[in-house]
Amino acid sequence: MSSKTDKSHDDGVREAFTGLIIGVTMMIVFFLILHFVFDIKMFQ
Repeated sequence: MSSKTDKSHDDGVREAFTGLIIGVTMMIVFFLILHFVFDIKMFQ
């Protein structure tokens, strides 16, 4: 029983950590795209 709960707890933490990494990566990509778009508009 204890090993089962530990495994489910690890899976939950792993899913939350993966979601956090995906969210941060998407935010970085979004800001990079905005940065390039604004740079292009400034040069034009």
